Amino acid sequence: MTAASVPLVITADDVSAAVAAVATVAPVAELDAFKPTSSASSAAAPGASSAMVAAKAGAATVAGVPPKGARSPRTRRDSTEARSAFEWLDDEPAEFTESPDDTVAAARVRRRAVVISAIALAVLGLGGAIAYKLAYAPHRSRPPGATPTATAPETESAPGRSVTAATAQGSGSAAAAQSDLQVIAPLAAPGDGSAAATASGGVTPAPSTPAARDAVASATAVLAGFLDTGSTRDQRAAAVALARTGDPRAIAVLKAQLAAATERVTAAGAGPGADSASTDLLAKLGLARALAQAGDPAGEAALVESMAAPHRDEVRLEAARQLAKLGDARAVPVLAELLGTKGLELSAAELLAGFRDPGGLAVLDRIRANPTAKLDERTRATIALGVAGRATVAPELVALLDREPYAMPAAAALAGLHDESVRAKLVTALAVHAQRVPAAAALRRLDPARDLSDTARGLLPDLKSSNDLERIRAADAILRLVGPAVRHD
Repeated sequence: MTAASVPLVITADDVSAAVAAVATVAPVAELDAFKPTSSASSAAAPGASSAMVAAKAGAATVAGVPPKGARSPRTRRDSTEARSAFEWLDDEPAEFTESPDDTVAAARVRRRAVVISAIALAVLGLGGAIAYKLAYAPHRSRPPGATPTATAPETESAPGRSVTAATAQGSGSAAAAQSDLQVIAPLAAPGDGSAAATASGGVTPAPSTPAARDAVASATAVLAGFLDTGSTRDQRAAAVALARTGDPRAIAVLKAQLAAATERVTAAGAGPGADSASTDLLAKLGLARALAQAGDPAGEAALVESMAAPHRDEVRLEAARQLAKLGDARAVPVLAELLGTKGLELSAAELLAGFRDPGGLAVLDRIRANPTAKLDERTRATIALGVAGRATVAPELVALLDREPYAMPAAAALAGLHDESVRAKLVTALAVHAQRVPAAAALRRLDPARDLSDTARGLLPDLKSSNDLERIRAADAILRLVGPAVRHD
């Protein structure tokens, strides 16, 4: 009998074996029904029996799993294999699972964002530091109590000190006190002589040592460099500092700027509503004083002319101020006249104190003893009496060394009294850019015979500062400490 003619006989044992096979394969078949059958897996079992295939198919049917190719609304995991194997669309979108490659890419993006943020913060910080250095830092060096004005640009009548409309008007504020008394004229007796007649009141020559000569040479080179390449403001400040030594280049710069300022003042005076207290006039007065201090007669002539011209009282006071700081007694009559002018009386009395004028001293005593006077006015009167040489106010001046904005004017007055208790204060003030010039002048006045070479050497590093005005002030302070004798400070 051939194999084809053998009848198919199913016994009870065969049925039991089939049921057991279904129980065993059903869980696997449920999952396998959703997996594609790759050609590789089909080829891997070419000898699989038809009975096993039938058993799996039957198990899948019993488990309720649709055969391959049927549609199903069940949620499935999406993968490359599933997308290539299934041709149907589910009723719901497949669940998204992030692959390891996606996780690594996201981590890289986060790290890149952190690095970019750090670089941006560093750039912003650097920009802020540069802006602070260029914009804010120079303004921070303004003397305590000084208030900048929008209409009066800084006009240096002496390095480190500005002449503005506020000081010209003699407002009676604390800022005016510091402006008036920081660079007060040496004691001089009233008379009809010019500044040359009172030149003996200037600072005596400093001891000449190799260290002092080296410091002076370095300071002179710095200042000379600004005469050709600096801005107008820097040229003026450098020329004012260098002209006190008689440098012809500095004097030439001052003359040129004085002529330009005079021309602008003349042109402005011809227009309607021109104010004689213009900033150009204030600049002219400051330049005239610098020239007069350098020994040029044109400077004195310009100051005397402005003082006698029919200007407002505030302008006449400013011209007299510049002349008084030279120790020129021709300022005394104008200042005495202004003693009776409301708002200008105290400023005029402060300047007269340098000449020990009886009228000015009487006004100062009256203000100081007046309990209803403002504290600022009484303090300014006390400092001015110290400038006049009244030693009885020294304890009060010492008490002012810790009070701003009176500390430097009080220290200068104590230096004029040759009170050694102020030396430490003055040396400390040399480290403050806005105070180092008046501090250096006061140290020289405190003891003209003392060798200040070591003190001057301490300022040499500031000659290399990136701030031009700081370099000029450092050079000016060195010249005041150990430089050639000047007529007045």
